[in-house]
Amino acid sequence: MDESGHDQLGTSLLEAHRSVARSTARLFDLISEFEDSDAHRTTHPDVAAWLAWNLGVSRRTARRWARMSAALRELPVLRAALESAVISVDQLEIVLRVTTPDIEGDLLELIRENPNTDDLRREVRDLQHDAEHAQADARGQPEAYLNTWWRHDVLHLRGAIPGADGVAVERALHRLAAQAPRDPATGLYRDSAGRDLEALVQMASESLADDRDHDRATIVVNVPAADILARAGGLGGRAAHLLGGRSLAAGVRRPHPALAA
Repeated sequence: MDESGHDQLGTSLLEAHRSVARSTARLFDLISEFEDSDAHRTTHPDVAAWLAWNLGVSRRTARRWARMSAALRELPVLRAALESAVISVDQLEIVLRVTTPDIEGDLLELIRENPNTDDLRREVRDLQHDAEHAQADARGQPEAYLNTWWRHDVLHLRGAIPGADGVAVERALHRLAAQAPRDPATGLYRDSAGRDLEALVQMASESLADDRDHDRATIVVNVPAADILARAGGLGGRAAHLLGGRSLAAGVRRPHPALAA
């Protein structure tokens, strides 16, 4: 093949890439719309599971697409850059770790200055590190922390778990959440945030159950037994699921008649 043939082949490759970029941007739009419709929840716990099953892609790829499609809803500059093949999917995935709507233009320029993905990843990692230090300094707290407090009978949590520890916690939560059954009342899977919360409660409950120190691992709540039994009847299988398969009513310890009197 002569030089002109090579040039023509290269031009064809670039045009094919632009076509794939347009199709990918459209694919992400559709994934976002499909997730909003909740249509996937009749058969799968999340949109990534639906994509993996119906499109024949790996769960890793499906989760990657779901994350990017959700992020692009608020990032019109980067979405347009992807659609016009100014940036690639790999470059987009890297900058999404730090992108917010107010700086996406700056990150697009960063991609232009660092088209190589290895260089871009290093630049983004430096940005993340600087941002984490700035946030920690503003809070007057170390980078890794967890605060808990109660308000209106609700436990609130706020914290940050950097690095490998954060990956381990996230992976454990997602694995447990993926095993959650459908809501018996609706026949649908709960949204991912709700399943992650249930997974966190399950992890805490199992830790207490495995604790050999009975006094330290026991939580005592003084409430009328009739109220708990009535509540258990209303929750049905839901209550049993949250307690690791045990019936809520079976866990009620009735007082001795002499104490009740």
